[in-house]
Amino acid sequence: MENTFIIDVQQNRYRFGDDGGARFGPQWAALFLALLIKKARSNQDLTLDNLTHALQRHGYMGELTRMQLGRIVAAIEKCIENCTDLPIVVKYGSRNKTVGPWKCEFTHDFAYEILSAGKEEVWHEEESGIEDVQAMRDKWRWPLLLKNTDMMALHELLQHCLISDAFAHHGNLASALDTLPPVYAHNLSKDGLVMLKLRESLYWRRIGNYCEARALIKQVLEIEASDLLDFCLQDQAKFLLDRIDYDEAPALNHEKIWEMGYSPTQVLSGDTRTIPEWHNLRALLARRRLQALASAKPIAKAGETISGLHQHALLHLESAIYCALCVKDWERLQAYVANLAFHLQSAISYHAADVAQVFSLYVLTMSYTAKLHVGEDTAWEYIFLGEFWLDYREQLENIYGNKLGDVFGLVHEQRPDHEDFYLVAIERLRNCADHRQQAIAWINYYRFACIRHLPAVKSQAQLQIAQLCRLEPELRKNLEKEGYEAYLLFEA
Repeated sequence: MENTFIIDVQQNRYRFGDDGGARFGPQWAALFLALLIKKARSNQDLTLDNLTHALQRHGYMGELTRMQLGRIVAAIEKCIENCTDLPIVVKYGSRNKTVGPWKCEFTHDFAYEILSAGKEEVWHEEESGIEDVQAMRDKWRWPLLLKNTDMMALHELLQHCLISDAFAHHGNLASALDTLPPVYAHNLSKDGLVMLKLRESLYWRRIGNYCEARALIKQVLEIEASDLLDFCLQDQAKFLLDRIDYDEAPALNHEKIWEMGYSPTQVLSGDTRTIPEWHNLRALLARRRLQALASAKPIAKAGETISGLHQHALLHLESAIYCALCVKDWERLQAYVANLAFHLQSAISYHAADVAQVFSLYVLTMSYTAKLHVGEDTAWEYIFLGEFWLDYREQLENIYGNKLGDVFGLVHEQRPDHEDFYLVAIERLRNCADHRQQAIAWINYYRFACIRHLPAVKSQAQLQIAQLCRLEPELRKNLEKEGYEAYLLFEA
């Protein structure tokens, strides 16, 4: 459209009509103006909190100074002045230019587009269905851990569970119990609360505190079965009462339990092996459809939206994580958390996730290996974390500086800003991975070498990638389709 006002958030540029447009001087001015227009469409003011939250989603964790804000507002006013007939008026109080709130008014209606990463931004705040997110969650017929969709809260909950489970895994049940209380501080769903209480009761049973174990189970049985989506929880609770009676006094109680013990409901449909894997697959499929929809490929059904598919994937992944946590399947739990991070990484360009949030989930996958010794037969967590750091290195350095080890407690071989990280990944993949995984690990090492100016490593990596492509003729084509073409510098 000839007179469409276009704001390119990624390039910090604007264009109106058929002129070539211009770049804003101050950083984040395009984002500020985009937010201002969106808020105006909803008849809302833009607050400093709104702006700070949006900046965090773009990986900027600092705070803009009043001088920076003043320059941004002045640049936007200059932009409006330069774009003749642009029907936008920016308003603020006499002292509010540098602190907000800011208001945008339109003298008449007009067409506008907001671009992100070179594409039309389809994740509009006013169209993202915030009210529908909870509605989708309320209609979900599979157990979840939390009452609300909150990825940072989910990460914190999993981190607290990991600390307790690591103690239990190494036989320190007293410390496992001491570190459990923080899990109950979260806004847990009823299924999540019951599942965690039953896990705690098992710890009390194992150390012989049968009174405490029974008390937790009685709390669980006070919850109406109809309020739980995971009906097996009540079966488990009733069975555990019998088990506790037996463990406490086998010689006295065995006859009673034989005659009157509880029999669980026979389940002939889904099982704990298939259900979480099904959830995980549905999440992967939702992400693929989301990406196709964002790139305008004609596979989406009527009514499918980016926000809807995104929430669909999050719900499936949280249900998969619930299942794995319920039965302490650490291998699967690590895999599902990694897929959650991978999905949220793809949502960064739609402003549905932020860099720090995704990075913390990738680090959590490394923690499962370090504390529970799972995932040692693969190196996907190294590939995912390495690629993410290489793609978002500048933003992560702005957030954490050179303190990744201090913030996350990572040793050198777990830190993607150290060469040892890439060497460990390559060595682990040598005996347990296909050629594609090995090639991606070498590509990551090559990219790291480019950043650190290591010419010998760059040459070595290219030779290894070329050798792998010769061993498998279709490998180069597959890598090119996945976006690695820029790193395949050898002759086909």
